[in-house]
Amino acid sequence: MKNFTGTFNYWAYFARVSPTVAVYIVALVIAAGITYRFSPGFMSFDSFVQYRQTLGLQQLQNAHPMITVYLWRSLLKIKDHPGVLLAFWQLIYWTGFASFACLVDGRFPIRMLVLLVVGLCPPVLILSLHLWKDVGMMCSLALAVTALLGYVRYPSKGWLLPSGMVLFFAIAFRINGFIPAVPLLLLTCYFVAGLRKFSGWKRAGITACVFTLSVVVYSAGMTLVNSQAQRIYGLGTLLVWDMASISLAENEDLLPKYLHRSTNGDIIPLLAAANSREANYPIYEIISPYPPEQFQKQLVEDWFKLIAKYPQAYFEHRGHVLGIMLGIHDKAIYYPFHPGIDENEFDISFDNISREDLANDLGFFNKISGSLLYRPWIYLLLGIIALAVAAFRLGGKFGSKEVNLLAGAISLSGLSSAASLLFIATAADYRYITWTILAALLASIVLISDVGGSR
Repeated sequence: MKNFTGTFNYWAYFARVSPTVAVYIVALVIAAGITYRFSPGFMSFDSFVQYRQTLGLQQLQNAHPMITVYLWRSLLKIKDHPGVLLAFWQLIYWTGFASFACLVDGRFPIRMLVLLVVGLCPPVLILSLHLWKDVGMMCSLALAVTALLGYVRYPSKGWLLPSGMVLFFAIAFRINGFIPAVPLLLLTCYFVAGLRKFSGWKRAGITACVFTLSVVVYSAGMTLVNSQAQRIYGLGTLLVWDMASISLAENEDLLPKYLHRSTNGDIIPLLAAANSREANYPIYEIISPYPPEQFQKQLVEDWFKLIAKYPQAYFEHRGHVLGIMLGIHDKAIYYPFHPGIDENEFDISFDNISREDLANDLGFFNKISGSLLYRPWIYLLLGIIALAVAAFRLGGKFGSKEVNLLAGAISLSGLSSAASLLFIATAADYRYITWTILAALLASIVLISDVGGSR
């Protein structure tokens, strides 16, 4: 007991002397523990596609943005083990949240509370265990928020360049990352325009110019990153699923004839048997989502025409997908996490978890995913409230203008990401909604810190 008391007193003294260092030490210890426990990380079919590309065993294809492949290749030069990517994810995940916590408040207990509340939020933490590009997007967006908070706390252009850089990576990891990146990029450009003390229309004009230039640079960067990859027409995987769902709703074959089919007969019974309302891929054994190149533009036109003719069937289909993703239906959360590591030709398995321990961990994850903590609609509501509070405070000139703008931008980032899923989600996978969850938490904490925080 005496040794424990002495250790506790030493730690308390250390926390008082250097609360920032103490927070980072805690973050790094947690990161190391999680990396060891779950190495090499949860790996699905998508993970192994990119791992094969990383090793040069499979042709590069832009179906998965190449930034993950190049990152993984670089990390393998440090340690030739697939789990090196998990170690990287955990490093930026926990140090990023440690930085956010230190910028939010100057008091050690509050910093630790913020670090643990955000870092241990089950939907966010469990996603971070996967070797998926979604983790890269989530962490990059969170780092952008942290850099913008740094600028708000300690105004300096040194914070804005990192913000712009990590937003590029957010988009590079997932092409739809551009949608949640837009509000944060606009705020970054607004702060850049404010470096010269411009105001009013001049500042708005400069913001627009910097934003446009950033989009051009990002587009050029994305083209360069993916220049070595074979182009895959992935849009069909969304459009054909929508068209098949409308066909099933209308009980009529409304799919274009130029798409390859598994039969020349009536396709509706086969589609009905194969179709999943939560995922697109089961129907592709019946109808191909990859039209001949000369019909790719025609597919888009036919998709628009079908929606215009059958809007109710389309929105019932899309609404069901989003509803499942938000957890507003009575059904269980769809695909809340990947259950371990798929069978693979590399004999990759968990390094430090027995089958019994893995079963226990997955059982615990399943239990959490069935709780309210895993219902995204709660966080969506929180994000809406945070946006409303930020707008009210901004309009009434309450608190810091910059904090209100930041909280509003974070909320809009999460809400716009969720809204876009009504139209672009190719499945009801939970990972697509995770940034909305994290954004709501970060925006709320930023607002609370302005009300009662201490620097």
